[in-house]
Amino acid sequence: MEGVYLAVGMVAIYVLFGPLVLLGLYIFFDRLAESGPEGPAPATGGNGQERRKDASLWTQGDAERYVRDRASGASA
Repeated sequence: MEGVYLAVGMVAIYVLFGPLVLLGLYIFFDRLAESGPEGPAPATGGNGQERRKDASLWTQGDAERYVRDRASGASA
């Protein structure tokens, strides 16, 4: 019976402290990524041009501009 209590106790420890340990690791690696040797990502590309927006964050105007630019580039 003593083994059952030990097993239940171990499961309880993992259930209670496991998420806290994972959260701590997530925070640790997130902080490492923020303060990396290269610093935060610049708002512009290497040649001074604005970095491309993520397509999933485009507004309606961004999508229309993209389609218009692609259509004018394809016909040239």
